[in-house]
Amino acid sequence: MFSFLSFQKALAQQIPKVVSSRKRQSAAVAILLSPKKEILMIRRADKKGDPWSGHMAFPGGRYEESDGDLKSTAERETHEEIGVDLKSRGQYLGRLDDLQHPRLVVSAFVYA
Repeated sequence: MFSFLSFQKALAQQIPKVVSSRKRQSAAVAILLSPKKEILMIRRADKKGDPWSGHMAFPGGRYEESDGDLKSTAERETHEEIGVDLKSRGQYLGRLDDLQHPRLVVSAFVYA
């Protein structure tokens, strides 16, 4: 049966593979799960020169020095892009393995 607790337990039982990278070459996304077994995704804006222009994606973006850590990056970007304040309205469930892309490292953080 689907529950946020089961996701949280599963994520807690594994150690995510974190790729060492300079933070300026890092990005973070938030994976938002709803009680209705839905996952929130966005459609990226069409922008010339953006290799991900118009793609389906999770809310997120590049690390900024003011973020402090990548989890904060995911939270800031989610608030900027879709207006959801994960610090006050989200329940953090855990972190997935980092994804090494040729241009940057992407870290994913899961929230209810």
